[in-house]
Amino acid sequence: MNLALCCARCNRYKGSDLSTVDPETGEVTLLYNPRMHAWSAHFTLDGLEIVPLSPVGRGTLRILRLNEDTRIEERRLLIDLGEL
Repeated sequence: MNLALCCARCNRYKGSDLSTVDPETGEVTLLYNPRMHAWSAHFTLDGLEIVPLSPVGRGTLRILRLNEDTRIEERRLLIDLGEL
């Protein structure tokens, strides 16, 4: 099934990938799948940065570039608007 639960930018980074390499261990790991995984098991929010808690989190964070400056600014705006 297609996961259409991400923004266009994340989808471009992800492409057709279902897995990636954990940057810490070098092992292949699945990408985060919101239909299979609990967000809180793989990520936490520290201020405006998403912190990975697992291989799935680390790989997903890396491939989707979730802590780029523009992503952090978007997150700040969403928090200010009460949307996050």
